[in-house]
Amino acid sequence: MTEERFVQCITEINNDLQRQKWKRGKIRILAVLADYLEEPLKCTRDTVQLYLNRLRCLIGGYMYCIENEHAKGCIIEDIEIIQAITCCKAFAKEFEKENEKDQEMVNTYCGLATVSQKIHLSRMRKLDPYEEQKNQADLRKLLRKKQTLERMDYMDHVWHKILSGVKEVKIPRNSLCIEFVDYLDYRIILENTTNKSSLKISILLHQQIGEKVCSRWIGKITSINEVSKMVFQCIESILLSEEDMKEKLLKSISDSIIKPVWPYLGKVKTLFWISSSIFSGLPMEVLFECNGKRRLLDIYFHVYLDSLLDCREDEKIDISHTSALVMGAPAYAVPINGFDQEKDKQSEQQMRELEINELPCSQQECKIIGELCHAVPLIGEQADKSSFFEKCETSEMIHLSTHGDIFDSDVFTKVPLAGIFLIMSGYKNWYVGRYTMLFGNGCLTAQEITMTDLKKTKLVVISSCVSASNVYKNDGYLCSLRGAFEAAGASQTVAALWEVDDCATGILMVLFYRYLYDDSPSIALHRAKKKIRELDYQGIRNDRELFSIWQKSNRKVLPDYARPFDNEIYWSAFICHRSRVS
Repeated sequence: MTEERFVQCITEINNDLQRQKWKRGKIRILAVLADYLEEPLKCTRDTVQLYLNRLRCLIGGYMYCIENEHAKGCIIEDIEIIQAITCCKAFAKEFEKENEKDQEMVNTYCGLATVSQKIHLSRMRKLDPYEEQKNQADLRKLLRKKQTLERMDYMDHVWHKILSGVKEVKIPRNSLCIEFVDYLDYRIILENTTNKSSLKISILLHQQIGEKVCSRWIGKITSINEVSKMVFQCIESILLSEEDMKEKLLKSISDSIIKPVWPYLGKVKTLFWISSSIFSGLPMEVLFECNGKRRLLDIYFHVYLDSLLDCREDEKIDISHTSALVMGAPAYAVPINGFDQEKDKQSEQQMRELEINELPCSQQECKIIGELCHAVPLIGEQADKSSFFEKCETSEMIHLSTHGDIFDSDVFTKVPLAGIFLIMSGYKNWYVGRYTMLFGNGCLTAQEITMTDLKKTKLVVISSCVSASNVYKNDGYLCSLRGAFEAAGASQTVAALWEVDDCATGILMVLFYRYLYDDSPSIALHRAKKKIRELDYQGIRNDRELFSIWQKSNRKVLPDYARPFDNEIYWSAFICHRSRVS
């Protein structure tokens, strides 16, 4: 569709909506969407952003129409709008999968990651200004190369791949997919004003009826700013263990989200969640049912998706016959044995001053999981980047237990995937400028992960802080360590939304792998969460493996009936996220 034709169509749509001709306006919107979805997409990344923004505008117009038709609870017969919503959510992720595999792009991104970390390191340690200038020059050069490569036309192949995938979606039996759709308030365009809140969120329900996916519009969430503030405060209150505040906020959020969909849940056993920007950091199973008595964890299994494309049947993994890579408790500081004893002594003193908490429970966690998966765990100095890259592409399961972190620096605004990382062996050595090729910088970045080939990997478990936590890329899309593994081809991940406790995480992970013998990952994680909530000190003490983790944490003796991990902070951070199998 040409620019002139698009402007003409939008003008006609606006005229209809201003005259409150909702049905006619909706028909025009669907006609434009049909043209947009059918035409081949050959353009640069910059123009794709414009294309997607137009789709979002049309989605906003459609939602504005059905809102004014008072169609709450109506079934959406128009497949075009579902395709448009799914394409907007899936396109960036699918494009990354294709784009990152181009070798020249891979080399450029590797260079960007290295240079960005050099700049970050030089600022932390206040190195020579000349080195800073050289790194900045290298960064500018690589960014120019990246922009040139991104003008290549990959788009049409990826777009058609998404469209064909939307038509093939099947939602498993006894399941319901709850999708939050972000869009711009169309009144801002109609009235040419900016004094209203621009973001709106509607709730869609998707369910399989016979051979057809049935989609239903439940309505929009009112008071977005207020709900967004409540979500932020709720997560904060969970982390700070502010019980009264947390309970009140959870019930208020549940009223906004769960109350409208409650009449449609019926005999549903599994809830698939396609989250929105404001809910991306909230584990939905902590919310309450309609009457506020039971948590959703106690009623349903929960799976998280990026888009409707990722909705598929649960798959059980035979962990007894699955090749597994288990890594954890890295040696953050590797002893230095150089020729300059004075310099070595100074470097080792600097490494001791760098505060990174050791993870004693992580070591025990990896040993137990290694036995359960019949794998030799890589612990201490063996938990290095070189070993990860050597073994990851042939592993069907990957378990990583270490610190996760996000560089809080403006250096990474243009290459955020280089600033999201797992800490591996030798990180402290790199920090003080004394490192070897074997350990490198000790940072396994999201950028490096996306450039591996993990199509054989059925499950990645990232037993680390903030491993599912999102940051925004320049184009407005979210990225995370979890997303990086899925972009590399992993079909399912278990990762944490915030900072997690070493001992509780070790026990949760052991329970998860025990249940994985009989259940799929989402059900195994669900059962592990319920079990750790109910687990009392006597139960821990009577379980040899769990008690060995408890002892490593140096926690004090408790009364037999005490439940040390009942609070949400210990179990709710980890979520099971499913990706489309290519």
